[in-house]
Amino acid sequence: MQKFKISVVIPIFDAELTLENLIKNILAMVKPFASSCEIILIDDFSSDNSWNIIKSLSKLMEFLSSKKFTPLFILNPCTCIQYLNKKDLIQ
Repeated sequence: MQKFKISVVIPIFDAELTLENLIKNILAMVKPFASSCEIILIDDFSSDNSWNIIKSLSKLMEFLSSKKFTPLFILNPCTCIQYLNKKDLIQ
């Protein structure tokens, strides 16, 4: 079976209790199909400890990257797409 390079982009909001399981579940789902995988977590201005957990996980997992947006950035989907287009996503 052919394997693919996969980029997963996920907006995160107040998800501190589910972040680690989210990443484990994504990896389990894409593993059969992916030759490589990256997960991009975008914090949508969480009010809990999500951002700190995302930063910690990003340091431990080389395939995980993070971005914290300001409210104005979040409200403008075109700006968000432009940011992601500039990032070196797996293609």
